Amino acid sequence: MYPVTITMDRYNGVYSGAQWLAWNDCPDAVPEGPEGDDVECAEFWRDFDGVVGFGSTPDTALENLKSNFK
Repeated sequence: MYPVTITMDRYNGVYSGAQWLAWNDCPDAVPEGPEGDDVECAEFWRDFDGVVGFGSTPDTALENLKSNFK
């Protein structure tokens, strides 16, 4: 799986449900919604239907991404 970008959740999991997020993409291709204001972030996670890894650490987010990737 390449490339992978792991980011810390801006809102500490309030909207995403996790402190760390693993994306199967380059850093410049990661969606901006999770980094937006409260409304934008809430709407992003409400409507998001892609694959992302969630975790309490970067490693657990990566493992979750691997298990969700089809």
